[in-house]
Amino acid sequence: MAARSFKNLTYSKKKSQRRVDKPSSSSTTDVANQMENLSISKSKKKVHPEQLYQSQVLASKRFFALSKPGVYAMADCEKSGVLTKGYCLVESKLFFNNHDNGHSACSVNLLLCSCNFENCNRLRALSEYVEDGTFMDFVRNEEEEYCVHRRVLKKLPCFKELENEDEESEPDEDVVDQLSVDPLLVAVLVDDEYGLVQGAPKLKLKLKCLTCAHGISRCDHVTTYRSWTKRNNISLETQLHSEPRSKFASVSYKRIPFPLPAALQEKYNDMEYFNKDFPMHLIPAVIHSPCCHGNKWDVGCPVTNRWIRSASTKIFKLHATLDSDELVKPRCVYFRPTVGGKCQCTLEYDGQKDLLFNLDGHNLVYYDLLFHYMYDMVDTGMPLASFSRVCHDTNKELSGRDDVIPLHILRRSWNAFARLLDLDYTKLYQCGQCGSQPDVIICDATSVGVQKNLLTAVSDSKPSVSGEPIKGSRHVDRVFFKVPSTRKLLLMCGFKAKTRKQDKKSKGLNRTQLRQLLRQLVSDGHHAVAALIERYARPGQKLCDPYGKFFAELARNSPVCGTFQIAGEPTVQSVVRRVACGEMDIRQPSHGNSLTLLQKQVPVLADFLTCLEVLTSEVKDILFAILDRVNAPFTTTNDRDYAPAGEEGIMTFFPGLPVQRGLGVYEADKSTKHSHKEESCRKDSWGHHSLSPGIFTVYCSHGICHGFSVLESNESPRHPFEIFVARFKTAPSVIIYDNSCKLHQYVLNREPEFFKGTKFFVDRFHWRGHTACSDGYNLSAYKSMNLVEINSQINEQENAGVQKLKGHLAYMLPDNFRFHLGLYYAIRNLRKK
Repeated sequence: MAARSFKNLTYSKKKSQRRVDKPSSSSTTDVANQMENLSISKSKKKVHPEQLYQSQVLASKRFFALSKPGVYAMADCEKSGVLTKGYCLVESKLFFNNHDNGHSACSVNLLLCSCNFENCNRLRALSEYVEDGTFMDFVRNEEEEYCVHRRVLKKLPCFKELENEDEESEPDEDVVDQLSVDPLLVAVLVDDEYGLVQGAPKLKLKLKCLTCAHGISRCDHVTTYRSWTKRNNISLETQLHSEPRSKFASVSYKRIPFPLPAALQEKYNDMEYFNKDFPMHLIPAVIHSPCCHGNKWDVGCPVTNRWIRSASTKIFKLHATLDSDELVKPRCVYFRPTVGGKCQCTLEYDGQKDLLFNLDGHNLVYYDLLFHYMYDMVDTGMPLASFSRVCHDTNKELSGRDDVIPLHILRRSWNAFARLLDLDYTKLYQCGQCGSQPDVIICDATSVGVQKNLLTAVSDSKPSVSGEPIKGSRHVDRVFFKVPSTRKLLLMCGFKAKTRKQDKKSKGLNRTQLRQLLRQLVSDGHHAVAALIERYARPGQKLCDPYGKFFAELARNSPVCGTFQIAGEPTVQSVVRRVACGEMDIRQPSHGNSLTLLQKQVPVLADFLTCLEVLTSEVKDILFAILDRVNAPFTTTNDRDYAPAGEEGIMTFFPGLPVQRGLGVYEADKSTKHSHKEESCRKDSWGHHSLSPGIFTVYCSHGICHGFSVLESNESPRHPFEIFVARFKTAPSVIIYDNSCKLHQYVLNREPEFFKGTKFFVDRFHWRGHTACSDGYNLSAYKSMNLVEINSQINEQENAGVQKLKGHLAYMLPDNFRFHLGLYYAIRNLRKK
């Protein structure tokens, strides 16, 4: 470790972070009393850095006696005495007085600290025996040069127990001392020298040694620890990638009501508009519920009994800090013990009644600051670091001071505060009109990703299922014309191949092509279509409407049940069948309701029938053939074997849509032929080299987000399919998706019966790019349905807002990434209710 004494510590405050656990009431009271007496006696003078460092080391318990006698690991500190994330190794070496005059031998234990590399190496190299005449001077000079770590260590209880050790025992080989889990910190003994190895959870399986060099990851200590974990069957991957809840711990424990109730709003008005100050004595209220051991809380006065948790508190406001050390009489935080001190439980000051969030008993944050950041994040996507800079620059410009909340305290406070917000995510992710099972769905993906190397350790495993693969329908049984060349020639009769717009330059089919088309139609059994083509088509001329347009729709590569989405509408099928039998003329006023029904449900067919002067026998035959093709995919009756419903995974967030069933094994997934040559309607995704593709969101027609799923691979129809099958008791009646044409084919290959009553539409914005798809997927074509008022761009609009968060969400751990996205959509949903 680079040499540095206490006077020359140069750690920046940006990298410092205090870690304060809840100590026992007795030790904390002594420390708090010392700090209070010191503050009062010295009036406006601050606590000495060494005393502050000692008190924080005791309170946080970040000092460890290692297996090798006389060696300790303790927290490092800044020049001001505030703890940092780092650690130092302190070891003792016994020096003897090498006398020749017969006097009794004496020995002294000198300490070596890793913070001063040169001094540490020098003392290690010196002989244990010092000449008699220089022994006392040598000891005195060395102790005068002690850094703050060695001076404080001598005052700790654990050191006193080892101070009178006469001999040092030889430790076993490969000694590993587990010091901390959050973050992962171990002390590894190699060749009689310790090294501190720390885990870096943001890098896959990354370990670094804090002793050998800054951030080195391939020294003997790291290698030894990896070998040790393998021999003891310890999962290093699990240790590094776990997201411990203690990281977001705080002294405040009560759920924070949101929105704030009237009482807290009135308290805020008193603070802001009537200039009322925070109390000088921050005392926890008396509660009647006992502690975890069944003991009652002491109702005595904490001020009189001096139950002080901290006498050097700081209250962080938006653009200022109320520092207790600057007051003649410091502001104190108190606690309550149990009656009679039967156990070590303490009732801490929560701070909610004073609109304060108690982070660690020493740092308290005003609600105004935390709510301010929450709405800045939701509305502008502001990262914590940017918010901290804004507060800093504003305060420095207006007051000339630089005492706003440090970034590391802001980060810890925000993460703990946000998790205490009393939000009912189940209700917030449900629509008041749609309920828990929305009937109309608008879904899409957006490129807000997390680091790919973090997803491998937390990927959701799906339960497997045994049994026969589930068979869906075949593409050849879903299209009206089975032969691709027939479909191509029909499109050329009056429409450009693979496009919906009429080709003004096209002259139709030539004589040879027309003969070829007729032969193919007859050989495929389409005699009615062949008769109409022969009757109305001429070589070198386009096929006249309405036949040209209608036959082009039938010639699309889309399934017939997509062009005419009436598979789950028996009433509509009955009307079409009656028209085909000649029992009904929908152009007559007496059948106006039937015509309205067709215009509402199948506008492509309604437009064709209303343009015909006479309903010929060939048209009737075509209507019967259409009905057969519409129902063909839904005749499969094989049993469904589904996996059991698994638990909610870390990569999904659907509070109002719990898992109903697992997924099955499908025959279509085993096929290597995924698409036909004619298919040109696909979503190309290039993605980011180090970030996941994004998230897939699900909305109802009222603009409420019902949840999201983190994409581990590029967006495809598989993602919405898995959501609908696993979380919906019955499939939605309407799905609006920018790739609905391919989603419809995907579900027909796997679960046609489940989606039989579902209509698939492409949203209005993306429809212009679906040139090869049937007009049956065009949402704008259904003008008579209630779909006209639906905002099909709700995903695109909401995605524009969440895109602002991608900069800082991308570098969060998966659990934190999921939480912040869940909070963002919850607040957005709350505004719409």
